[in-house]
Amino acid sequence: MSSSQFKIRRAHIGDLPDLRPLWRTAGIYSLELEKRFTEFQIVVNDEAQVVAAFGVEIKNKDAQIHSDVYADTEGRSNLRDLVWKRIKTLAENHGLIRLWATVDDFWRNVGFAEPDKKARDRGGELFGATMDRRLTLQLRDEEDMHLIAETQFEMFQQSSVAERERILEQGKNYRNIAIAIAGLIVIGILIAVTIMMLLGK
Repeated sequence: MSSSQFKIRRAHIGDLPDLRPLWRTAGIYSLELEKRFTEFQIVVNDEAQVVAAFGVEIKNKDAQIHSDVYADTEGRSNLRDLVWKRIKTLAENHGLIRLWATVDDFWRNVGFAEPDKKARDRGGELFGATMDRRLTLQLRDEEDMHLIAETQFEMFQQSSVAERERILEQGKNYRNIAIAIAGLIVIGILIAVTIMMLLGK
């Protein structure tokens, strides 16, 4: 089974008729899942059939992978590699710090591990569960993320100040040009009046 046969995209409401039988087969169907369909990514084959789906619930800088289902259990292992690649891309795009998943050998094999108490409590606060039988994978150091955010904010402030100074300097230049033009006009008028007075004599 080649990964080039499949594409992954975000689910939309038109995918619900395909998602429902997958969820029912896995024994996880509920109206709550339907309400949360925007969390789901789906895998489609070259015939545009939905062959797998998985949810990614993002809260702050954490995300939990949930409700992953596969139409073909035999091809599940190949599809999971594709799913994991997609999840890593989503995590990178959202700047996530930590991922959560249910206990499973696949997740252990890609680096997930048992969370410590602090991490488990954090996950519980975010996702409203005890986070029992959950594995976690820390993607970035949270302190480093704070430092990056602070650095970016400082750079933004500096660029704002520089832009404001540039605008003020530009305003001064425009004012000086306007004064010079007004001066030339006044001089021109005085010269014209003087010439007219001389000619009048």
